[in-house]
Amino acid sequence: MQQPVQPAVDTKPKRIESIVTPLKEILKDFEVREAKGRRPYIGFGCTHFPDTSQALSGFRKGVLHVINGSARRGRTQVLLELAISYIKTNKQPVLFLSFHRPPRELLFELLSRESGMDMETVHYKKVVGDSSRKEKLKTSLDRLAKYQSYLHLITGAQTDTTSQIEKLVHEIRAALKTRDILLVVDSLQSIAPSAHSGFNPGDTVVRSMKSMAMHLDIPIILGSEISQAGEELDEKEGRDRVNLSHATGISSLSDLTDVGISMTKNHIDSLELKKLLAKQAENLGKDQIRLPELEVVDLLLEKVCRGAMVSHQAIQLMVSQQNGKVLELGVKLSEDIHRFHRIEKSILNLIERQEIEFYEFDPNASPSSSSASGTDTAMPGMPSAAGMVKPKPKIALRKD
Repeated sequence: MQQPVQPAVDTKPKRIESIVTPLKEILKDFEVREAKGRRPYIGFGCTHFPDTSQALSGFRKGVLHVINGSARRGRTQVLLELAISYIKTNKQPVLFLSFHRPPRELLFELLSRESGMDMETVHYKKVVGDSSRKEKLKTSLDRLAKYQSYLHLITGAQTDTTSQIEKLVHEIRAALKTRDILLVVDSLQSIAPSAHSGFNPGDTVVRSMKSMAMHLDIPIILGSEISQAGEELDEKEGRDRVNLSHATGISSLSDLTDVGISMTKNHIDSLELKKLLAKQAENLGKDQIRLPELEVVDLLLEKVCRGAMVSHQAIQLMVSQQNGKVLELGVKLSEDIHRFHRIEKSILNLIERQEIEFYEFDPNASPSSSSASGTDTAMPGMPSAAGMVKPKPKIALRKD
């Protein structure tokens, strides 16, 4: 009698397992808390984002976090800053998958961020032959050395599906011999749907990424592009703000994700920031027309997990495109005067730490071509090229 064919052994991670392993992990966590004290968050915090970490109770394992916003508002910079802060705080690896910017370009931004040199200098100018720039480069390399082995930058392919992304996670886990890893993807709209499921393709991707976070038991942060209507809304001052409904190609992001955050420009505070910069330029005897380009961005906490300690609706950031710096200002305060005072204090701190510099007067500049004309919509930055004579060209932005 012919023996029945035995099924092949399934080598994939099993969805059904006993409670023994997770229970051991919980008991181990109890022991850690007994030795080190109370944990500040349920998930993993980020030192440079204390208010965001507090509001979300950290970035949690098994949870999908989506940051929804325009590339013009510095979405990629915020994701990269979160990744670096996560590494520095938790000493855990980060897999940063970008579909829009290759690793080389992100490395230029990291060098600019850590050195204080603007992107124009890092990209085009002589660096090693200038003693001041060479010293800044050395400083940036020393800082990068502290986390470079934890940060893994990968270029996403247009054919990459969620299954292929999961394989990447398994590969890096095996190579580093650790289960603990943060996955950051920019952006979810660039991930190819695995197959036609009858659902909206974008919805399918979000569902799959949420399942991956739970299945692999890791925190995942996705960047999300916004629609043209959202882009136009974000350029206008008004009560209507960019929200999760503006996510491109997603029917209802708020229903699908675990944590949903939208980035939107705060026009009132950004205008006040510009006035304060002009005031500081005047006090320093610098150019009041060509100013360091900075912007205030609100992170709207639209959806959070159970156990999050949200007593407010938004966190404010100060964002720079030209050198990639992102500074968390704190919880959005209701009174204008308190927010403006905090912005002024932050500017003074940045000047004191030499992380923001002003320009010398340019005798060849015309008021009509300056950023004060109101026609400048380029992303903000923290240029450190004080003393330049020729007007600084705008950096072309990649629009996701």
